[in-house]
Amino acid sequence: MSNDIDLKQLEKKAYLSYHQDGLIDICAGLILIGFGIAMAYDLAWMIGIWIVTGLPVYASMKKAITIPRLGFVKFKLKKEEEEKKKKMILFSIMTIVGSLFFIFTLIIMNDMLPSWINDMIKEYYLVILGATGASFFAMAAYMFELKRFYLYSLTVLAIFIIQHIIDIEPYWAMIISGFIITLTGLFIMVRFIQKYPIQKDIEFKRES
Repeated sequence: MSNDIDLKQLEKKAYLSYHQDGLIDICAGLILIGFGIAMAYDLAWMIGIWIVTGLPVYASMKKAITIPRLGFVKFKLKKEEEEKKKKMILFSIMTIVGSLFFIFTLIIMNDMLPSWINDMIKEYYLVILGATGASFFAMAAYMFELKRFYLYSLTVLAIFIIQHIIDIEPYWAMIISGFIITLTGLFIMVRFIQKYPIQKDIEFKRES
């Protein structure tokens, strides 16, 4: 029994360490910056390219930075299935919410709602956008046990509220949020590299 508990604790520690390299933070921050640039220069097509190219870049950086230091960690089969399910759920939610938000935007832009609702939503549109983005970070924090993502969630929401109050260009809210998250990720990566020197692969055995 104690061996099982030790293995679970070791497995959890390895899992958390595996996500303490700052890479996911950097990628999330760069995506926000990309959104901001696309918004600033009206390059909507750039958003899709940014997301699609981000995944293989993340995987490549993981192989170059994380795996040589922590090894290729294989968790229990059940744990792997749970992780895949969480990623699929988060991706599905983001896709659905993003699609609904796009439809919602079209409805507002074409004045398809009563004028008073339309005016109110237009007034707070960017705050709603910020809250939507913040919710993604909060979901990621909860599903993947990344507590710092709760802070990112609050940061994004706060910056969009400030943007609404001082009335700066909306793309700056995206860029500033992304810049803060990217810098934090770089700081975490530097600490990770200093803490974990390159070593031989470490591997957990699969268990059903």
